[in-house]
Amino acid sequence: MNQSVIIGDELTISHETVGFYALSQGMKINCSLSFNKLNQLTGEAVTPDNAEALFERARFDIEDIAEKAIKNQCHEDNELLL
Repeated sequence: MNQSVIIGDELTISHETVGFYALSQGMKINCSLSFNKLNQLTGEAVTPDNAEALFERARFDIEDIAEKAIKNQCHEDNELLL
């Protein structure tokens, strides 16, 4: 597990995104990962039915992507779209 960014366990699945939160330096950042990006990470077609399982499979990669985006301050108003 990465120590500078921690991805929470709560996921919200919509038609096209997986919502989750990241904790970084005591700040909670609401994040959204598009199904397209999840497809790129896993190589599988993503649907609302399999999005959670695919997210878990790619969790460490997602954590790394979120960490880099947060360090580069690519988020606004505690929101981050990946």
